[in-house]
Amino acid sequence: MEKEATGLSESLTTEPMPPKAKTKRHGLSNVFAACELTKKLIRTRWPLVGLAFLFAWNTLSQSTSSVVPLRNWINLASVLYLARSASLLFIGFQASRFLMLMRNTRAILLASIIGTGTVFACTIIQTVDAGESSFGIVILLAIFTSIMGFSQSFLMMAWLTRYAELSFVPLVFYFVASNAISTAVPGILFSLSSPMMTSMICLLLPLALCALLNQTDKIELQQPLSTSDEDEAQSATKSWSFPLKPALLIAIFAFTAGYARCFFDTSGSIRVDLLGGSLTALAMLAIVAFTEVKFNLKWFHWVGLPLAVMAVVLVGHHSPVIGLLGGYCATIGFMFIQFFVCISLCTISFRHNINPLWLLAPVQALRFLGSFLGEVVGRLEIGMVIHLGEFDVSEVLVIIICLTYATFLTSRETDQSWGIEPISNSAHDLPATHRSSSELLKDECARMARRYGLTLREEEVMFLLAQGQTQAKIEKELFISNATVKTHCRHVYSKLGISGKTELINLFKHE
Repeated sequence: MEKEATGLSESLTTEPMPPKAKTKRHGLSNVFAACELTKKLIRTRWPLVGLAFLFAWNTLSQSTSSVVPLRNWINLASVLYLARSASLLFIGFQASRFLMLMRNTRAILLASIIGTGTVFACTIIQTVDAGESSFGIVILLAIFTSIMGFSQSFLMMAWLTRYAELSFVPLVFYFVASNAISTAVPGILFSLSSPMMTSMICLLLPLALCALLNQTDKIELQQPLSTSDEDEAQSATKSWSFPLKPALLIAIFAFTAGYARCFFDTSGSIRVDLLGGSLTALAMLAIVAFTEVKFNLKWFHWVGLPLAVMAVVLVGHHSPVIGLLGGYCATIGFMFIQFFVCISLCTISFRHNINPLWLLAPVQALRFLGSFLGEVVGRLEIGMVIHLGEFDVSEVLVIIICLTYATFLTSRETDQSWGIEPISNSAHDLPATHRSSSELLKDECARMARRYGLTLREEEVMFLLAQGQTQAKIEKELFISNATVKTHCRHVYSKLGISGKTELINLFKHE
C-alpha cells in the first residue's frame, strides 16, 4: 500500500528548491525576480488588495469605539467584538445560504450602505453627545455598533470567499499585502490627529469595498466553488466536520494578544498594533516575493509560538520598555498565527471544494471572541476587580499556548485537512452525475496526491496537466517560472511512475 501524505503543514508547503545549477539566484537577480513577481501579481489582479480597506475599516472602527466606556472593564469596542463574533457564527452555520449572497451584487451593496450609514450615525451621535455618554446615547451607540459589526462580518466573508479561489502563491501575496496596506492607512490617519478626516475615510471605506469587490468578480480566478445550485452549496457545508482545531488555535492566540494589549493605554496599544502589524506584514511580503515557490507556510507558526510565549512572559513586568516589547511580540505573534490559519483554511477549501464560509466564518468568530475575553480578563486584573492571589495568568497562558501548539500544529494528519473530515453517508451529498467534469477531476487529483505523496503545488500542476494545459499556461496561471514548472512536472511524473503528460491524461481516463 502506498504511503499516505502526512500533515496539513507538509501538504501546504511548496516544493523545495530546484537543482542549484539551474535555478539558484544570487544578489540582484533575487531582487529582480521578486519585483517581477510583485508586478505580475499586482497588474493581473490588483482589485484583490481591496481586502486592505476592510482591515483598515475594522481597525479604525475598533480604535474609535474603544474611547467610549460602558463599564470599568468593557467599552464600545467590546460590543463590536461580540457583534462580529455572533454574526460570523450565524453566517458559518447558514453557510449554504450566505454563499450565494456573497456573490450577489445587491447584497454586497446593501451591506456597504449599511456600514456607511452606521459609521455616519455613530459619528453624529458622538459629536452631539460631546463626551457626556448618557445611558440613552450609549444604548444607541451600542445598537449602531452591533449593526456595523454585522456589515463588517458580511463583507469580510465576501472577500475571503474570493481569496479561497486563489492558488497558493497569489493567496499568500494578496493576503499579506492587504494587511500591510491596512496597517499603513490607520497609522497615517492617527499621526495626523484629525478626527474629521478619520470619520470621512470611515464613511468612504465601505463603498470602496463594494466597488473593488465588483471589480474582483470580473477577474478570472482559479476554480471557484459553484454557487449556481443551492443543493450543491449546501452539500459542501453539511458534508464536512466543524473546523475545531484551527478555531481553538486562533481563539487561544487571540486571547493572548488581547490580554497583552490591556497593559497599555488605549492610544499606546493602537500604536503597538499598527507598528507591529506593519513590520510583520512588510517582512512577510518581502519573504513571499523573494522565496516565491520555496515559501513554506510552516514558517508562520514556527515564529508565532515563541513570540506569543515571550509576550505573556514580558507583559507582567512593570518596566515600560519591557512591557512595550511584550506588546509588539503579542501583536506580531498573533498575526503570524492568524495568517497561517486563514491561508491554510482557504487552501483546504480550494483543494477539497468545501464551502469556505463553513471553515472561515466560525474560526473568525472565535478569534473575535478570544480577543474580547482576553481584554476583559486583562482589564479586570489591572483594575483589581478580580483578586487572583498566587494565581499567575501569564504562566497559565504559556502552558496553554505550548499545549495547543503541540496538539494542533505538530500532529500528522493523514487526510491533509487539519482534522476537517468528510461526514460519511450524508443525506446532502451531491451525486457525482450532478457535478462538473472539472470538479470530478479536481477530486481525483486530490485523491491521487494523497496516495502518492504529492505536495500542494505538485497537485495544482498535476490538475492543470490533466486538463491538457501547456507548461507556458501553467507558468502564467500559477505565477511561477518556467524552470520551476518543469521541475514540478518532473516530480509529478516520477512519483506517479509515468513518463509524460500523455500517460498522465490516460491515467486519469482509466481511474
